[in-house]
Amino acid sequence: MFCMNCGQQLPDGAKFCMSCGTPQGAVSPTNPANSGTNTPLTTQSSNSTDKPSFVPAMCPNCNARLNVDPSLQIAQCGACGTQLIVQDAIKKYNISGTVNLVHSGNVVHSGTVLYQKDYSNEPNLYVSYVSVDPTLGMSLKIVKTSITSILNSGMNTSFKLAPGQYIIKIKFGNLMRVNVNAERRIIIKEDGSPTRVDIGWKGGLFGDYYINVTM
Repeated sequence: MFCMNCGQQLPDGAKFCMSCGTPQGAVSPTNPANSGTNTPLTTQSSNSTDKPSFVPAMCPNCNARLNVDPSLQIAQCGACGTQLIVQDAIKKYNISGTVNLVHSGNVVHSGTVLYQKDYSNEPNLYVSYVSVDPTLGMSLKIVKTSITSILNSGMNTSFKLAPGQYIIKIKFGNLMRVNVNAERRIIIKEDGSPTRVDIGWKGGLFGDYYINVTM
């Protein structure tokens, strides 16, 4: 059998269309004279030749993927029969993430993930330090903040900063001979995604080092 609204092929005896949600074999409540005919609850005007334009959506009850007409306010899930608000179902599809769900009848529905990670409670600056000389420490200071830190080789640390531009001042040194200063400008993004600063001392009295910033 085929859907009377969108033409989608359906299993024999299906009560709802799995594509557009239209009930099958229902009688229009506004035209009792058509009793016994296969008129769907939602129909187009008889003088209209345009088919509805469907967009993907997701049922809020069973998470089935649907194709709905965005001009409608209410639709019905073809998988579980739940009545749903069309715009809410469209929004749920757009933010739901990747789904692979198996429903009755061994029909697999899948959707595409569209979401952004929430970084609001996580550090947004990570600093690591390695050195070929284990006696050589490194100190850092973030200008215009109260943040200072001392790291030995193999250590790392993290901070939570407000979005904006910062200058990190770095000093390599030990009690014997090395005293080298450096600095780098970094940016902390508005979306909270992390900035990483990898610092390394390669050796030598005159400061053979690297500072790699990843944003």
